Amino acid sequence: MAAVAVLEMLMQDYPDLLIILPCWEPDVAVNYTLYSHYAGKVTVDYDPARGANVQTERPIRVEYGAGIRAAKGVRTHCPDKLLALTNCDLDC
Repeated sequence: MAAVAVLEMLMQDYPDLLIILPCWEPDVAVNYTLYSHYAGKVTVDYDPARGANVQTERPIRVEYGAGIRAAKGVRTHCPDKLLALTNCDLDC
């Protein structure tokens, strides 16, 4: 059961929303790849100095946990049809 708690700290997925690092300490770096039922393969590379770089296999709106920010100037997977729905302040 402890593994489930760690997974919930890394990512929470909903039909129209993916929350990245919802319960993670903002000063701790992490890099992982998980499978989301709604977003498919999700790859996250988070460094406190650079921010979070998130790539998803399928289009979905992405939000971040408290204190976690998106990486600046890094392209993430933002399909053209989903640009208006993403909250990534990246060059999508």
